[in-house]
Amino acid sequence: QEQSGNIDAELTIVLSSISLACKQIASLLQRSSIINLTGAQGTVNVQGEDQKKLDVISNEVFCNCLRSSGRTGIIASEEEDVPVAVEETYSGNYIVVFDPIDGSANIDTSLTTGSIFGIYGPDEQCLVNYDDESTLDQEKQKCIISVCQPGSNLLAAGYCLYSSAVVFTISIGNGVFGFTLDPGYGEFVLTHDDMKIPKSRQIYSFNEGNYDLWDEKLKKYLDHLKQPGANGKPYSGRYIGCLVGEIHRMLMYGGIYGNPKNKNSKNGNLRLLYESSGRTGIIASEEEDVPVAVEETYSGNYIVVFDPIDGSANIDTSLTTGSIFGIYGPDEQCLVNYDDESTLDQEKQKCIISVCQPGSNLLAAGYCLYSSAVVFTISIGNGVFGFTLDPGYGEFVLTHDDMKIPKSRQIYSFNEGNYDLWDEKLKKYLDHLKQPGANGKPYSGRYIGCLVGEIHRMLMYGGIYGNPKNKNSKNGNLRLLYECAPMSYLVEQAGGKATDGP
Repeated sequence: QEQSGNIDAELTIVLSSISLACKQIASLLQRSSIINLTGAQGTVNVQGEDQKKLDVISNEVFCNCLRSSGRTGIIASEEEDVPVAVEETYSGNYIVVFDPIDGSANIDTSLTTGSIFGIYGPDEQCLVNYDDESTLDQEKQKCIISVCQPGSNLLAAGYCLYSSAVVFTISIGNGVFGFTLDPGYGEFVLTHDDMKIPKSRQIYSFNEGNYDLWDEKLKKYLDHLKQPGANGKPYSGRYIGCLVGEIHRMLMYGGIYGNPKNKNSKNGNLRLLYESSGRTGIIASEEEDVPVAVEETYSGNYIVVFDPIDGSANIDTSLTTGSIFGIYGPDEQCLVNYDDESTLDQEKQKCIISVCQPGSNLLAAGYCLYSSAVVFTISIGNGVFGFTLDPGYGEFVLTHDDMKIPKSRQIYSFNEGNYDLWDEKLKKYLDHLKQPGANGKPYSGRYIGCLVGEIHRMLMYGGIYGNPKNKNSKNGNLRLLYECAPMSYLVEQAGGKATDGP
């Protein structure tokens, strides 16, 4: 773009400094559980939000990279009280506004997070209008006035997605381009050229835990989306709790996102300056027809069932995915019951009967989460343990010892796009969750579209997950063998409850 004359060398340097900050933050997120960067900092930012440790550290990373670029005059962060002039270089150069960690509530659960930024030039008209009588000193005043420009003045804007891949997405006013971080040599590579929002997917992203707090017009609009369309299907609901993730999916698949005002939040929860303006698994696999005997070793040994990629619809958008597995011993009673007259050969028959055991026979089960960090979680029947991948030396490190599901968070995870297809009892239950509880707040809705992500968040924060039957899917959409049994095993080992079916 610089060679084409679309941007100057100085803006290129600013963008390079931001991409460096994003690489550093991605590395911190991948190792956050290992190096004790999870949890709260014990402070509150200017927005009234409790800060996470990584909120504070990521803010410093962004600020340091921008200062060292030598090309920024003013930096304004969601985590700071006021904009700050970069004293060494302030001469009316580039103004950078940013949210260093969007979706920071997802940090401890290693789910999707991101960074958001916008770049402005100096507004000369604003610079001369500050008031000398202000209680703020002149430099701060100058910074505030320079920063408070309309989004139409943006020279560049973008975000970095930290999930199953790290994707740096940017626009300088002539299209949107996405670059994926190649961890092999630490550089961003162009992977999404001139991105255009498609019209093919029916997806909406709203926190429906606030449904009863919205005005009637918005309720009617969401209710309309849940009605079957021309293709006979309603819109599907997804809500990650990270604006970057929602917008990235929209750029890739299309859809509708909203964070509207409600009775408890008159202006919604997005900041205009930092966020809104910047983005105008014998082996039996779910992917195989029948179980397969491993001829070299099959002699009544372990049986492994797995879903190699859970949440595969998220792959193209680099959002949260996972793998699920369960391990059984041979069922001797089953092995002698196969029928020689079957149309299947005896080996396949033996495999199928050995695999089709109840979940109560599991010897071990677990998953691997691929998101802002890679977390391998397992139970062998005496608790649940989580191991985070340290990318520095390629080993899993114990970071979550004897996980127990807490009761503190009010979170539910259902695809509410299917609301009108559910039975009345389930509807009433969901409606009840949306009523203010003892703390005056309703349950909050989250739905990633990846069972691994939903269950990992539940293990970390608590909550309720469901993928119930509906008029179009009499048994729901989860497979008992590959998904329900292993995940239920984990939930119960962590102190929770799971249904064993009808």
